[in-house]
Amino acid sequence: MQPVASCHRQGHLVVLDGAVLLSSRHRYTPLGFGPALLALSFRAWLECHGHLRLATMAWFKVTLLGQLALAAFAQTQCEEPSGFPSSTGADRSFFKFFASVDFMPFYFTKMAGFCRSGPSWSHEPALKTNAGEVSSGSQNSVGDNLWFCLKEERTRVGCMAECETRADCHAIDRPPTIGFAECCLFTGNNTGNGVADRFCFSKDVTRTPQAGDLIDTTVTVLPVPFLGYLTLSSHTVGVVATAEMGLCLPWTWCGFIVKDCSGAILYKIEVDTLPDIDGDGTVLPGTAGLSYVIKDAAGSYLGRSSHLTDGYEPIRLLDAENKQVSMLITAAGFWRRTFFPLRWFVNTAVTRQPASAVPLADPRLITMMVTFQFRNLGYFGIFWILLLVIVVVAVYFYLKRSRGLAYDGGFSIRGGWLKGLSYYSQADEEQEFLNGGDGGGCCTGRQKKTPQNSWASSLMLVSSPAGETL
Repeated sequence: MQPVASCHRQGHLVVLDGAVLLSSRHRYTPLGFGPALLALSFRAWLECHGHLRLATMAWFKVTLLGQLALAAFAQTQCEEPSGFPSSTGADRSFFKFFASVDFMPFYFTKMAGFCRSGPSWSHEPALKTNAGEVSSGSQNSVGDNLWFCLKEERTRVGCMAECETRADCHAIDRPPTIGFAECCLFTGNNTGNGVADRFCFSKDVTRTPQAGDLIDTTVTVLPVPFLGYLTLSSHTVGVVATAEMGLCLPWTWCGFIVKDCSGAILYKIEVDTLPDIDGDGTVLPGTAGLSYVIKDAAGSYLGRSSHLTDGYEPIRLLDAENKQVSMLITAAGFWRRTFFPLRWFVNTAVTRQPASAVPLADPRLITMMVTFQFRNLGYFGIFWILLLVIVVVAVYFYLKRSRGLAYDGGFSIRGGWLKGLSYYSQADEEQEFLNGGDGGGCCTGRQKKTPQNSWASSLMLVSSPAGETL
């Protein structure tokens, strides 16, 4: 199909195949990214100046070369990543110019044995967090408070989430089983003692990076108007992607698509009203709420999420067989969750397998999904937003205190902002006082001014017959 272009010189607007180009006179600025928009811009300029044949030839050549380059790039660059790491932290970047989320290896290092050799709990850990409400297990009556075991069983992913939502938790241990099992939390620097039939997972013990760990991985929000456009970059093999979300209001959830490095669609995420689902795959009837429905490029069902929340409950991702694969959770309280969350955690049950084998552990999907969980992410980094606020406040007070900014009649810039409230600088007040303003100058040596009535200027001097002036 031959692309169709239209040029509206009066409105200074060019629309080409869905790409919007704003013009000022004969200059066009593309509101988008990539060679395709550059080609569209060049073609628009040629057509709007009467070079239709030349524009068509240029469009054909640029498009052909672009498709060939894109195909070559896709064949050599788009590698398949491994599944998401077992535990990763996602932090909002402070100093980067554009709004960004950095993914760091928030490791739970796996060691054989019970967690031991560390300090005991000095207090009972919180029983209710964003991971849910728990009860103290009967095992806690012994052990000199070294451990805090939950009465409720947890999966490995769920047990990690219980530790992540408690700032003073540094390790967990549990039996080497798949699925639900005993979950015990530890504080301080506890490590495995080597005993069989038990595993200790510690946050205090570093390990050598392994395949699938996210190294220097960042999702950046690009300032595309009316579109949530994310780019994923990483030093980890294959972890390159983009995500696009249409116009979406704050504090809401909307569908989006994830594309690989060549622009081909990987996943389509839709938002639908569904009953909630528990970590063991049990559907909870009568609990309708918004959930993600995850599909592949062809529209085949891959899985779903539990109810979408701001983080007061974990968001679980379950495959087509309702088996939990991943979990998103944050430890932030209500106000921070609502306005400015700084950290989310991602835990996965299946790691180091190809992403195509376990799509719901694909880092190209999970990184985008957790980035959209940061409320009011905006377009720019925290530091630059604060800097802008400081500059605006400084300029305001500078204008307020500077001389010569008041208009005639005493109306000032401050008055313009504050609906006409009069403003005079200290120098203006001193000058008015010296001039005897405001009805007097008792200390200036001047006589007090006598107010003149408006009708006095119309009186005429009349002489009496005696020659006296009346």
